[in-house]
Amino acid sequence: MLFDAPSSCYPRPIPRILHRYVFREIVLPFAFGLAVFTFVLLVARLLKLIELVVSRGLPLTSILRLFAYIMPAFLEVTVPMAMLLAILIAFGRLSADSEMVALRSSGLSLYQLMPPVAIFVALTSVATAGIALYARPWGNRSLKAALYDMARTRASAGLR
Repeated sequence: MLFDAPSSCYPRPIPRILHRYVFREIVLPFAFGLAVFTFVLLVARLLKLIELVVSRGLPLTSILRLFAYIMPAFLEVTVPMAMLLAILIAFGRLSADSEMVALRSSGLSLYQLMPPVAIFVALTSVATAGIALYARPWGNRSLKAALYDMARTRASAGLR
């Protein structure tokens, strides 16, 4: 004879507010990590760009344009690093504040908290793929063209 399983055997639905909370816990460290990692990697290039301004007298708009052309190459590296940092910080904070213990004691498993993480990882992976496939080649092409233009105009100004 078959019996229906008691309702406690079925997994409980997770409130959407919990998914939004976990997602928000990931997004803030991601933004901070992205800014810090990008700044750290750009410092060396920034010094070279400042040298161009001082030694060759390039206008600030040209430097900002070169800076925009360089950014995709660094974002291709810093987005995955910031994503990893954000997930580690978010779940570390949830664990340190004993929120993971409260969630586990209420019957939720760690796997039930993974949908917001999976969505975040998918979004950042698509963004990184877009940067790698479209933005970085565009930036490299534009950077070479801009540097060639600057060298050509400087050479023609020197001949006059």
